[in-house]
Amino acid sequence: MIESGFIDEAPRDRGGLRPAGSRPKRGRRWVLPILFVVAVVILPAFAAWVHFGRVHAEDVAAFEELVQEFDIIDRTLLPLSHGSTAPCEASTEGQVTRAYSRLAGPNALEVRNALLPRDWTLVDPDGGSSAAPSTATSSSTSIATSIATSESALFRLERPSAVKDHEYLVLLVADSPAAQGVQLTATSSASALGCLLRR
Repeated sequence: MIESGFIDEAPRDRGGLRPAGSRPKRGRRWVLPILFVVAVVILPAFAAWVHFGRVHAEDVAAFEELVQEFDIIDRTLLPLSHGSTAPCEASTEGQVTRAYSRLAGPNALEVRNALLPRDWTLVDPDGGSSAAPSTATSSSTSIATSIATSESALFRLERPSAVKDHEYLVLLVADSPAAQGVQLTATSSASALGCLLRR
């Protein structure tokens, strides 16, 4: 419109740019791909991480219970040496070891008899048990099949853990039931899934 010799037009930026103060329309096509990645990749990965972490925590709790058990037994049967290995360190299972003196230590029968009143059950050489079968499920590694087949073990004893789906196995190695110098290995069952985040 021409008025008083002036042309009244809306201001326009040079180069065809939008007027000052106007906001460009932003595309939102990136939203759906991000939501898809979160739903398909990130959430399942986080859920797996939480699950594996919980499995490992239960394995460690069962192992610590086993360590405490033998700390109590040590008050009666003094070992010459002792050791322990937590789950996922040397192997999937946790392990506690005791070595007793050949001169002043207990013999194999005495070690066995010290365990029986503490709810340990004697396992026969064929791998069976004189008590009810263990309640551990397939989610835990079956230590009865992995190490109880050792021919050097004179006595084998087992006991369920207070931690759900975990069990313990003790192997006593000696020259004879009346022989001293007993080597004791106690194993706490654990799941390989719990070690996935530890390696």
